[in-house]
Amino acid sequence: MKQCGFGNACAKIILSGEHSVVYGEPAIALPFFAGKVDCEVCSRNEYTYIESSVYTGKFEDAPSELNGLKKLLSLIAIQHNLENEHFMIKLISNIPSQRGFGSSAAVSVALVRAFYDYLNEPLEDDQLRMLVSFAENEHHSNPSGLDSETIIKEKVIYFKKNEDLLFLKLNLQAYLVVADTGVPASTKEAVDLVSEKLLDNTKPVLELGEMTNKILDQIHEKNLNGLGKSMTRSHQILCSLGVSSSTLDKYVEVSLSKGAYGAKLSGGGLGGCMIALCSTENYTDIIDALRLEGANDIWTIDLREV
Repeated sequence: MKQCGFGNACAKIILSGEHSVVYGEPAIALPFFAGKVDCEVCSRNEYTYIESSVYTGKFEDAPSELNGLKKLLSLIAIQHNLENEHFMIKLISNIPSQRGFGSSAAVSVALVRAFYDYLNEPLEDDQLRMLVSFAENEHHSNPSGLDSETIIKEKVIYFKKNEDLLFLKLNLQAYLVVADTGVPASTKEAVDLVSEKLLDNTKPVLELGEMTNKILDQIHEKNLNGLGKSMTRSHQILCSLGVSSSTLDKYVEVSLSKGAYGAKLSGGGLGGCMIALCSTENYTDIIDALRLEGANDIWTIDLREV
């Protein structure tokens, strides 16, 4: 057993299939390396203490936002006979929470990796997946597992519940521009809202699944125009489910007016982020237009390298 253990994890971006993935339809997500969380776990003589951007203090007094981590730590302690041990847990993250980046899954992955490093024990993906899902079930209503799989594998994945993952290499001559509205989004609230909408009509979920499969084909074909149109159509379907917002819609409109191939919300919606598929020539114009529109933060992903 080491004096301290260290772990880290990246964020994720959903390209297609948010919400419908919960109902067994496919989704495509990619790792987002601009977002990262580092975790350090060290032994301590008295009560467990945590330092994070959400809360700093005695871990057992942490707010409800950290309930998933509390349960996760309790499970690790039981599994490894650490119930009488105390720890200093330091979390440093630049991943905005409640923006669709999978921040809760990333923190859980980093924490588990840090504890297993502290224990000097190997960590298999299946064990990591099980532990992270334990925390995610506390954080979210009916999580699909998409966030944790993308973050654990750090690869672009085509994901469908209870099926083998398909790993993708995008290698597209384009950029993905990610614009943050600055508005926190509750995944649970959005999932519950969609659940209510689907009581009357399940067609939107099926169409979102069709869009994801179209996008998969368009990625293989390097069809940027078609991919962009499928993204924009996905946004329209998500709008019909009530999970967009006036700001997200404006960012989509601005991106398209400046020549983006397509644009859509990414993640649960009701805030969070928009993504736009842009050419290597015009992506800076789209970034400038989004900044003028008041985008809180903007990142780019070079899809030639993903």
